[in-house]
Amino acid sequence: MNKIGPFTLVAVAAVLLGTPSILPTTWSPFELAKNMIVSPVHAAGSTVYNMRVDGMTCPFCAATSEKALKAIPGVTSVSTNLKKGVITVCAAPSAELSSSKMKNMFAKKGFTFRSMSSGKTC
Repeated sequence: MNKIGPFTLVAVAAVLLGTPSILPTTWSPFELAKNMIVSPVHAAGSTVYNMRVDGMTCPFCAATSEKALKAIPGVTSVSTNLKKGVITVCAAPSAELSSSKMKNMFAKKGFTFRSMSSGKTC
């Protein structure tokens, strides 16, 4: 583990608590706290979207995709399973997550959007 001074325990606690994002050691403690507090909170009626995306092979691939998805208004959390090639998104009903929009967004990142299913609430 990289030593980042007194904040090492914060990063370890965030991982143990299941923070849905990758925790780069360059984050400030304020960003860590913000993500730990905001990410688990979901708007009432939020929906889970499972997106199958080909071409993601590393944590950097996941991080850039997650960042782009989190920038969409209404998206409250994003997590990636690299082994399965699935990104799970929790979003409010107002979030614009159409298949065509996702296909274009992932293509710009060099990945292939295959499909999206939605289901239960977050």
